[in-house]
Amino acid sequence: MAEIPEPILSWPQAHAGPQTSGFDLITINLHSVAALTNDIIPGGTIDQRFVFTPAYPPKSNVRGREVSGLIARLRGMRGRVRMYDPLRRIPAYNMKVLVTEHGFSDGTPWSDGTGWKDGFLPPMVSAAALGRRGDRSLVLGGFPASTSAVLTMGDLFEVRPNGQFASHGHLYIVTHVAHSDGNGETRVQFEPGLRAGVAAGDQIVLRDPTTVFQLASDAEGRAARDVNGHWRMGATLIEVPLPLPGREFGQ
Repeated sequence: MAEIPEPILSWPQAHAGPQTSGFDLITINLHSVAALTNDIIPGGTIDQRFVFTPAYPPKSNVRGREVSGLIARLRGMRGRVRMYDPLRRIPAYNMKVLVTEHGFSDGTPWSDGTGWKDGFLPPMVSAAALGRRGDRSLVLGGFPASTSAVLTMGDLFEVRPNGQFASHGHLYIVTHVAHSDGNGETRVQFEPGLRAGVAAGDQIVLRDPTTVFQLASDAEGRAARDVNGHWRMGATLIEVPLPLPGREFGQ
């Protein structure tokens, strides 16, 4: 009997803050090189995946041991782990709201000198129409009505069919500025193409959107330790675009 895959590990919040990291959509194209001119001739895209390269600050002996235990649970490239981009947790629209605050009706702030912050996008919206696998645009609803740049280039969103986590990568990066209409709907353009079909009403996550990764090799995640007991750790993780066997969605 085939081995039953373990549940996808959700990376704990306590270990979600790398010192430096990359979180990029990598595209692989078929190509050839012209014999006489050495011109590169692209032949078409064959794969697109997010690649995450966290490098963590020195950890204490206790914290370092905890992370090494988490890495061990993945069994190298065999396991899957759900993670978000720690430096891109909210849409750019919300970042603009964060720098705008106001006081009470008479203009006075709180006792610590800060004011109110409101006007954020909802943490989740929904698909307003169906999308087919491979589509690179989708109509989303649930935004503030008639609002400029509700999503903009570089924002991330995650699709959760029927509100369930997918067992594969279902994360997308916005490639064009999107404005909402009077109904709070907008057509969003993104990469890569949809990994799976999307139904109207499916959940679209804007705050802490996640995707599913696996270690790039069995050697990833090894720690370097010094005589003071500090652990220095990093890894390269590659997005998993295929569902677990028999489990398109859900853990």
